[in-house]
Amino acid sequence: MLVELQQMGALPGMDRKGFVELLKKAGITVRDQMSFKVLEETPEGPKWKKKTPPPGIHVDDLAQDLGRTPVLPPHLVPDLTPGAPPVVGLDSGRVPGLIPAARMAEK
Repeated sequence: MLVELQQMGALPGMDRKGFVELLKKAGITVRDQMSFKVLEETPEGPKWKKKTPPPGIHVDDLAQDLGRTPVLPPHLVPDLTPGAPPVVGLDSGRVPGLIPAARMAEK
């Protein structure tokens, strides 16, 4: 979200930590993501390494925080259905329209 906002000219110079703090101050719930292990090749051979994705915002939390169903760009809530087409982001030149989050959940 921060990168997309900065591409539109908002929040210049803000880093991820500052953005998370801004969201929390605004009353938006930010969840720590579940950590997982990934098997990576190292010079000593394959090793399991712990990976923790950055904090995230869940649409259900956002709806509760806002008191309404948010309208989100579809690329922020990708369709994880097996066989679904890949998500097209802003780098592709295509800027997706906004759709209600409830419709994305119906997919």
